[in-house]
Amino acid sequence: MYDPSIKPLKLMVMITDRNRAKKTGAYLDKAGCKHQYALLGAGTAPDDISAILGVGETEKAVILALSDAEKYPAVFDGLRTELEFGAGGGIAFVVPVNSVGNVEVIMHMLGVRPAAKRT
Repeated sequence: MYDPSIKPLKLMVMITDRNRAKKTGAYLDKAGCKHQYALLGAGTAPDDISAILGVGETEKAVILALSDAEKYPAVFDGLRTELEFGAGGGIAFVVPVNSVGNVEVIMHMLGVRPAAKRT
């Protein structure tokens, strides 16, 4: 059933140096991103490409977080201003999530509690 109060979901993907992962997670907590996942990785891009993307170190953290479509632009602004993403602090992009099982799953993923049912 369609619920107009549920905003479309976006998957935010952030790639940063491992030593910045906790700070990024703390910022996302503060911004209200309830579900986050950090994956550890190692970069393999040539040095010139890494320099262009601002991801110089090879040990990385890939952080995934869910947001609604209205909230993520403000989160990305904070990544740029507070954590210097895009200026050597990491890169971030968003992927639309077009299909999720049902409204209850979406609400859970966004940290929204459903209203109590009337009996």
